[in-house]
Amino acid sequence: INGYEYVDLGLPSGLKWATCNIGATSAGEYGEYYMLGALTPSTSSDTSYVSPARFMGSISGNPQLDVARAKWGASWRIPSLDEFIELLKTCDWEWTSKSGHNGYKVIGPNGNSIFLPAAGYYKEEGLGYSENRGHYWSATGDVETIEDDGYTSFMELRFDKKGRRIDRRSNYRPHPIRPVSD
Repeated sequence: INGYEYVDLGLPSGLKWATCNIGATSAGEYGEYYMLGALTPSTSSDTSYVSPARFMGSISGNPQLDVARAKWGASWRIPSLDEFIELLKTCDWEWTSKSGHNGYKVIGPNGNSIFLPAAGYYKEEGLGYSENRGHYWSATGDVETIEDDGYTSFMELRFDKKGRRIDRRSNYRPHPIRPVSD
């Protein structure tokens, strides 16, 4: 789609998952890291960052806030929380390595698969948890953390060798993005 490869995992939604992260040229590469709502990559956490997405429940597909749509165009976008939940509930997950990086091979109901590298995320001290944990932004705001200045957290897919779950994370911490398309 628009020059970027995808895999149909056979999910009930029919969603297509990109074969690699934004900024990567292969599935095993980490790619670039983004604060949620930012359209330029970042290699450091910035607690003063106020996401322009702070008052929105979801930024999926918004070309001014969704880096997947802004950079890859067409129908590419950051996955929603529900789309990560579908991935967790309907796919088999195998901890493995690809191109020298740890992560999960996610196998869809039809037998097709994608690889999500354990790329970590950027903290104040620099890149943390790479090779041990994966943190991928969803486009969905965490409604439990809305304050006067808007959302302070967005939901993420988080995983390590022991398991996978949905978590919340401060939107000023740069994460990799794995685009999806309808």
